[in-house]
Amino acid sequence: MAGTGGARPGAGRKVGEPNKRTQLAEADRERILSEGDSPLDVMIAGMRRAQDQAASVEAKIEAFAVEPANATPDMVKALAELHRAATGYLHAAHECAKDAAPYLHPRLATVDRTVGIKLPEIKTPADLVAAQVKVFEAIEAGEVTLDESVKLSNILEGRRKAFETAELEKRIAALEQDKSQGSRT
Repeated sequence: MAGTGGARPGAGRKVGEPNKRTQLAEADRERILSEGDSPLDVMIAGMRRAQDQAASVEAKIEAFAVEPANATPDMVKALAELHRAATGYLHAAHECAKDAAPYLHPRLATVDRTVGIKLPEIKTPADLVAAQVKVFEAIEAGEVTLDESVKLSNILEGRRKAFETAELEKRIAALEQDKSQGSRT
């Protein structure tokens, strides 16, 4: 029975090959696209159809233009119904556009830039104060944005925690040494 089970060379999914779930999803996507319009095409067509219907209703409203003094209650009701219909169509067009927008206009990724401020050398926790002052001065001078200053402050905070951790390790080691020396006597 020896030699069964466990990882074997060449077993399993090959590197770069999609898993079964991904393969099924890709096959479904290909099938849907080959059968007709893509979901994006349907969203855009729905948006355009709703815009056309809204324009048609608005044209009826303009053609219905009557002097307010000559308007009968039935005319007012009819205009109100047309206005509600136009608003509904415009809302539907807006919803379709909102759903389609991420596919047509993806969000741009933020671009980080190199910050050009010179921080002092940080060898002790006391040096962190001078570095933080430099960051504040850079904000005031407009050399860095608030987002960049937050990132710089986070880096400085990481350095502070590193100093703090090193100091705690020294203290723990000293306490353990004192305890071991005290137990010998």
